Amino acid sequence: MVALRARDEVLDALVADPASEGSVFDVLLATSTEAAPFRGRKDELASLERWWDDPNQPPAMVVTGPAGSGKTRLVTEFAASRPVPWVSGWLSTGRGGEAVAAIRRCGDPGLILVDDADQRPDVAALLASLNAGRDAGPLVRVILVSRAAGLLSGLAAALDDRSRGMLSGVRELPLGPFGSADDRARWFGEAVRAYARARRVPPPDLPAHLSSYVTDPAEPILSLQAQALLAVLDSEGSRPMRPRANGLPFDQVAAALFAHEQHRWQTLAQRPEFGLTDLTSPVQQHAIAALLLASPADQAQAAATLRRVPELAKASAERRANIARWAADLYPSDPPWPLQIKPDMFAEWFAVTQLTQIPELAGVLRAMTPAQEAALLLLLAQASDNIPQAVQLFATVAAADITRLAEPAVAAALTASTGQWRLDAELAHLIGQATWSEESLHRVEAQLAGRLPQTQAAIAGTLVTNARNEGDVPGLARALDNLGARLDSLGRYPEALAAGEEAVGLWKGLARSYPSQYQETYNRRLAQLRRDLQLDGQESASIWRQLGDDSPDRDQPQNSPPTPNEPDR
Repeated sequence: MVALRARDEVLDALVADPASEGSVFDVLLATSTEAAPFRGRKDELASLERWWDDPNQPPAMVVTGPAGSGKTRLVTEFAASRPVPWVSGWLSTGRGGEAVAAIRRCGDPGLILVDDADQRPDVAALLASLNAGRDAGPLVRVILVSRAAGLLSGLAAALDDRSRGMLSGVRELPLGPFGSADDRARWFGEAVRAYARARRVPPPDLPAHLSSYVTDPAEPILSLQAQALLAVLDSEGSRPMRPRANGLPFDQVAAALFAHEQHRWQTLAQRPEFGLTDLTSPVQQHAIAALLLASPADQAQAAATLRRVPELAKASAERRANIARWAADLYPSDPPWPLQIKPDMFAEWFAVTQLTQIPELAGVLRAMTPAQEAALLLLLAQASDNIPQAVQLFATVAAADITRLAEPAVAAALTASTGQWRLDAELAHLIGQATWSEESLHRVEAQLAGRLPQTQAAIAGTLVTNARNEGDVPGLARALDNLGARLDSLGRYPEALAAGEEAVGLWKGLARSYPSQYQETYNRRLAQLRRDLQLDGQESASIWRQLGDDSPDRDQPQNSPPTPNEPDR
């Protein structure tokens, strides 16, 4: 009994009742009501089954995809179909280090699901414990869910050598758009009927052909489901009726759903225990948006955040505390802060839209703690997948102090999916505009793990500038080599050529003066430059004459070379 209780503490229920009471978004949550039937994703389910059936596969799998693409629903469906005696559940907050042992002590095999794995600091401990006890006790498997690709490279740095080796065989299953127009029309009709049942109302009167209600097939499946929910909400209490909202883009569907959601906000505000009967609808919106943007860690931070809402700046401390309690009661969670509205796509849309439309809310961004700044950058980065305005807001926040915020900004950008390339461009611009120490740049560069190529190029360019300013000739040559490689990977070939030629020229001079230390490097870089450029004969001969015909004089005195940043390898 003690072991079972311990297991229940590390695993949340696979499917549970929604925490909120009557939110219009409840039926959209894959881990709560499962109102709409699961459709499609046959290939992805088959891929998960092959991983499951192969004893030689690593015990972990990664599922990635943009917000709303159905990651959570897919892995929930897969976990729910595991045979007895398998036990499945979602990893409880902060329990990564103890989950595997708690499951094994019960004697049954277990499947652990981890949502937003790229944001969970306990994932590294989970994988380390998973690897350490692979041969001890019942089998435990893990599915990590993340919006963006590249989760494994980020985790590798946090693991010891033994556990890191396990990651080399872990597969990543990417999810994208799926379903034909006919599929989506059929799924839309099924979702409408399912959501009507969940809300205990008759289904709306839909036409025989549903193509006009189907959103762009490139949009996430959640957009289609939200459209179906809106069709039900629009028709409640009126018969016969066809829904008005057919084929709307996501932002209009989100706005309409929040308009329905605000009726619940107003109803709860009328309860006597909150003392908010006079809280107007605009102030309700601004308060919820502020709490989403600031991610307060507790009740006190929440009340302080509300003080930066213009309409509440002069409100009493008691009133702000009551508003914070009202918001936490609308969207309860454990722990209660920060405030969470699920699905994430809707919370992100609401917070960004409010910040964009109500400039006065920018005051919420001032006086944040470092943890709040990091959380805001994360929200804006993830919102960039569906909301273009979020990219500029992300850049504005990061630009306030890019040398201090670069690391949380990079960490946030790496969690984005379709918006990542735009965030990459903004970060590259900001890094190129600032003055950096080499140590700070290398710390930021270490986070990238081969991702955000424009940011990598900007860092490489800044390292070149630093080396020039310091007069470090070997360091400058290395920095130019690195810059050339970064520019080449971006297709910026003329700039890559210029960096490569300058680097080889510097290696040539170093080899003349200190052949024992730099001759080999010079020869290697010159040969590589010729090979990579693939120039025609005349150009190649010209460069070769300039950089390679006159080999360094080996009779030069062997003086100590200029002090480099590090020995050449």
